[in-house]
Amino acid sequence: RTMVPGQAFLRLLFSRGVATCNRARRGLYGGKGITSINQVSFSKRRTRTKQLPNVQSASFFSLVLQRPLRFKATTHLMRLVDKAGGIDQWLLCTNNATINNPQAVKLKKKIARLLGSHGKGA
Repeated sequence: RTMVPGQAFLRLLFSRGVATCNRARRGLYGGKGITSINQVSFSKRRTRTKQLPNVQSASFFSLVLQRPLRFKATTHLMRLVDKAGGIDQWLLCTNNATINNPQAVKLKKKIARLLGSHGKGA
């Protein structure tokens, strides 16, 4: 099959069924995105509105890097990080499409490299 120019970008954009905005590439959104809803009034008139994810500035302490990592993150992602046992474990067990942040993917590679070097020495 031949790809139309821009088709790969559109496939990446809608890969999870949710259009990821550019804002999501600057933070950790954990797969959350903008959703559209119907706001229904008393007269049952429907008005389409968009719901933005709950984004907060957060600082996660990395045990491997021994420094805090500052990101804009959704509250959903903060719960996921707590459940995984820290930002290091969450980054390592999450695929890059869900992370969707170039800076976080670089940190994931750095953490994996540091953990790999410690594993070989022992």
